[in-house]
Amino acid sequence: MSISPQRGKENRPFVGIIVLVNGRNYCIPLTSPKDKFMNMKSQVDFIKIFDESKIDKNGTFKLIGVLNINNMIPIDDSVIRIIDLTIHNDDSKEIKNHKELMQKQLKWCREHTETIINRANKVYNKVVNEPDKNKNLVRRTSKFLELEKVIDNMIVKTTPTKNDPESLKIVSTLPGMSQVIFERGVRKGEANGKQKALIKKICCKLRKLKSVEQIADELEEDYSRVKVICDTAMNFAPDYDEEKVINAVLEPVE
Repeated sequence: MSISPQRGKENRPFVGIIVLVNGRNYCIPLTSPKDKFMNMKSQVDFIKIFDESKIDKNGTFKLIGVLNINNMIPIDDSVIRIIDLTIHNDDSKEIKNHKELMQKQLKWCREHTETIINRANKVYNKVVNEPDKNKNLVRRTSKFLELEKVIDNMIVKTTPTKNDPESLKIVSTLPGMSQVIFERGVRKGEANGKQKALIKKICCKLRKLKSVEQIADELEEDYSRVKVICDTAMNFAPDYDEEKVINAVLEPVE
């Protein structure tokens, strides 16, 4: 369900990705690209999603969506529905384009799993455990603890089943697209260690004054992924302290 206060939008599906926060499933809403997002800087609770295969004349990746971590909500498995992103012959042009966009958004999210998970947990901890130090963040963030109590009460009182779609209040985001809600795309796991190992390797090569192209080629990693890490690491040149770079990449300053 949508959390929008605007009239007529309260019954929209809540489309997003699932992450593990405080031992619970939380859904981070996925928002379509808008012009106003172009000049907004990524923050601890706001992540831009890019199509890294397309670069404009200024060398900037194409913006294809955003993740509003401040609006994430706790969610129960019983109301999760997997999005069918398969393109079918009878799909309308509108549905096809929307599926292609979501495929690209999901690809980016999977490639940046660690950053998303770390940001989500960092926002939760700041809001729940350090509210006095993060008043601006608290003001624009969902009331996590209150929402957790609400969903716990809902689960006790009524447990929706797969055969009772009316109790879920779920509708399609586009005509003809059924069971559209969540992509269970992001989970805490082994990715964290792999990302840290990659950052250490990149720092080592930066000390040897190697270019982004050389590093990506030698490590056989995607250029755009290496570039993002290198851009952050440059703030710690010429020593490229690995722990500082890791913290900056995985836990950017608010």
